This record gives sequence, structure tokens and C-alpha cells, in this order.
Amino acid sequence: MNTPISKFDQDAAHPSREEVQQKQTVVWDPLVRVFHWSLVSAFFIAYFTEDDLLDLHVYAGYLDILLRVCWFLG
Repeated sequence: MNTPISKFDQDAAHPSREEVQQKQTVVWDPLVRVFHWSLVSAFFIAYFTEDDLLDLHVYAGYLDILLRVCWFLG
């Protein structure tokens, strides 16, 4: 016996375009990813070169500070 499908059942089987767009996950764009990994890299370079490579340590520290200021202002 064929039973009619209610409108609710049809909507559940085939979501609207708006429902599909609401369920999509937002992913960070490449610029944000590069910025964050540059910040992480600058911090760890400054941390691990504290005693041996003082010039590299200083430049990495300045880069870290510069990136943090840019992030705060942006």
C-alpha cells in the first residue's frame, strides 16, 4: 500500500540550499594560515636560538613582535 509522504518527510530527505550552506564548515583562508605559522616559527626560532645564534634570535624576536602588532592592529 502506498502512503503519501508528508511535506516534513520530503524536507528531511532533500534539504534546501540554505540548510546545506548553514551546515558547511568555515576553513581559514591561506593568508591566515601562513600568518599563524610564521608567528609560530618566529617564536620557536627565537626560543631555540637563545644562546647560540644571537643575531638570528634577535631577528626572530623582532619578527615575532612585528607579527603580533600587525595582528592586533588588523
